[in-house]
Amino acid sequence: MSAFDVKRAGHHRYSVYRKADGARVSGEYSQFSLADAARLRIERESTRRAKSRARDCMTCGTTFMSEGAHNRMCDPCRTRAGRLDAQIMAPAAWPEW
Repeated sequence: MSAFDVKRAGHHRYSVYRKADGARVSGEYSQFSLADAARLRIERESTRRAKSRARDCMTCGTTFMSEGAHNRMCDPCRTRAGRLDAQIMAPAAWPEW
């Protein structure tokens, strides 16, 4: 069930409103489809924020804001791990056939 709804915001204008308190959470759009696309973006962002929390990095132990259960490494460690993977998979390291 969606926590947001698209409603008229004037003559031929639409906006996204939060169902809980009726607060408008978007600008005005000239087409319902544009407002509905904004509603989907707002819902995704709201869900992402709800899942984020402070976690300890599994590599270095630094506390960082995780985006969800899939995100267990801080950005610096993820970057270092990405560079390491690229070095391991470099064609120069491949065996000769």
